[in-house]
Amino acid sequence: MMINGENLLKTLITSSNGKYNPIRNFTVEELKKATNNYSQNNFVKSDAICKLYKGFQQERSVYVMKFGDEIRSSLDGYECCFNNIAFASQMNQKNVLKLIGC
Repeated sequence: MMINGENLLKTLITSSNGKYNPIRNFTVEELKKATNNYSQNNFVKSDAICKLYKGFQQERSVYVMKFGDEIRSSLDGYECCFNNIAFASQMNQKNVLKLIGC
């Protein structure tokens, strides 16, 4: 896990020209609690790389992306994930969901 965190941090810093915008790290337990253990009642949609769930974290509405095993088992999958997180962390527009953590 630490290696992935290090690689994610490098991607975030590189993508923002050295001006890293910190995001919060959530534990597996926090994400399970927020989505009621990834309940089908909280399922929103899925695509080729992830499933999207709605939930609540500290009484705020949140959306959680759960990536499939095929992403976790490939280096290209991790790189794609890191790039998506880096891109989302820089988004700041009122009509777009804001990334608060991963």
